[in-house]
Amino acid sequence: MTNICIFTSTRADYGILSPLIRLLNNDVNFNTVLFVTGTHLLEQHGHTVEEIKRDGNSIGYEVPLKMQTEGPSSHLEVMGESLTLFTRALSHKKPDVAIVLGDRYETLAFAIAANGLGIPLVHLHGGELTEGALDDGYRHAITKLSYLHFTSAEIYRLRVLRMGEEPERVFNTGALGIDNAIHSADLSKDALAAALGISFKKYLYSVTYHPETSNPSLNLLQVSSMLSALSEKIKGNETFIIFTRANADPGNEEVHKKIEDFCRSFPEHCYYVPSLGMRRYLSLLRNADVVIGNSSSGIIEAPVFGTPTINIGDRQKGRELALSVFSVNGDQAEISAAIEKALLFKRINKNKNFSIYGDGTAASKMFEILKRFKFLSFPKKHFYDG
Repeated sequence: MTNICIFTSTRADYGILSPLIRLLNNDVNFNTVLFVTGTHLLEQHGHTVEEIKRDGNSIGYEVPLKMQTEGPSSHLEVMGESLTLFTRALSHKKPDVAIVLGDRYETLAFAIAANGLGIPLVHLHGGELTEGALDDGYRHAITKLSYLHFTSAEIYRLRVLRMGEEPERVFNTGALGIDNAIHSADLSKDALAAALGISFKKYLYSVTYHPETSNPSLNLLQVSSMLSALSEKIKGNETFIIFTRANADPGNEEVHKKIEDFCRSFPEHCYYVPSLGMRRYLSLLRNADVVIGNSSSGIIEAPVFGTPTINIGDRQKGRELALSVFSVNGDQAEISAAIEKALLFKRINKNKNFSIYGDGTAASKMFEILKRFKFLSFPKKHFYDG
């Protein structure tokens, strides 16, 4: 039996990982436990560890972090604390292999700890670019610390190869988020409204804005422009907006305060929530007329439903974009014009699948590959020169 540990520190990565977690949980050849940390354990982010427990998962590690995110170096302090605490936890109960997703700073700390302790890593979503976030460098560092790679598109698989990873360890499986979008977004618009206890209007917007960590001076400018554009749309009394809270990145509190103040000014038109949970969030993406902000869910999951995305700024710059994604620089007039363009796009293309990140079979592909590999010792890596 292989003892496998899956790292999760945010609502987003847990939701994405869920279909793979279910397959591993149901196979007697794997003893699967979750390493839970980060915003999962914070009340202001929805205390989403409760969702993990309700899903019946085994939590093998629960490591609280302070996650202070104000100031340009605050995340580095969290990384330092994380490295110590993660090393201590993994030393106490060492798994045979660990799975990590993405590019966050606490994920990098976990990858460093695992590598130092001789625990092989499986990395999801390597090879991607997000030039507007510090996460870009963290992702590539995690790639080099990892042994097995599952990428979301062929262009990313080729990029991981150019980073020196051997072809027999790099697989284009597609994105797990597509599996979730196809199989989990089953709430109708009326059912979603009832579940949230609110009443929608003619148009429904989904908005998530994360700090642009590589250029933080733009955050308040972009958020202010976005909110000004949204206030114009609200004036017609036909628009309802659901905001979800920003990641725990440097600068998130000033973003949070701006959005919270906006929602107080327009209580009949806004709903602000730390976390909707995966099923409700994906149902929101399916039923929304437009997705606005700079979340990766607007790039990867929203196109499955034919829901257009207005991608603001450079946080997601470098990712491959579907035809349903419209990128803007953050100017109010540009955002307003993009909203009108997006609403027309939705009317024309409703329910059409524009996904470029797989066909909804990523979990089964990853699962079959994991069964083929034996993680009996820390495997040697050789640099692949192509």
